[in-house]
Amino acid sequence: DTSEVVVEQMAARNRERQGMEWHVMDATRTRFDDARFGLVIDKGVLDTFSCSVGNSSVVASAYLQEMARVLRPGGVLLCISFGEPRLRMPLFEWSRAPFEVIFLELEASLGMDANFAYVATKSP
Repeated sequence: DTSEVVVEQMAARNRERQGMEWHVMDATRTRFDDARFGLVIDKGVLDTFSCSVGNSSVVASAYLQEMARVLRPGGVLLCISFGEPRLRMPLFEWSRAPFEVIFLELEASLGMDANFAYVATKSP
């Protein structure tokens, strides 16, 4: 997250969970090494960028390109989103990030609308 306050709150809330790290940084320009992760889980980040005012597709593209950079070949970006495929799939296409993407509709529950899971596998 870009908020130091939020990162501190999450670190405190999860202090008993071993191996978790918390960092304040911009998700479109992280400080992680290339090909560091085999899996990246996104819960709402792509939604936030795609709903931002101004150049939302440019910011979403930069984010997806950055996620491709930090993923190993064959690694997966699992993106949980409220955005329907007609709205989110073009973001993956426009980004030109090297992903093969499938999506699944997740059943609505507890009075919430359905969510979608986008499984983006980085090309080898």
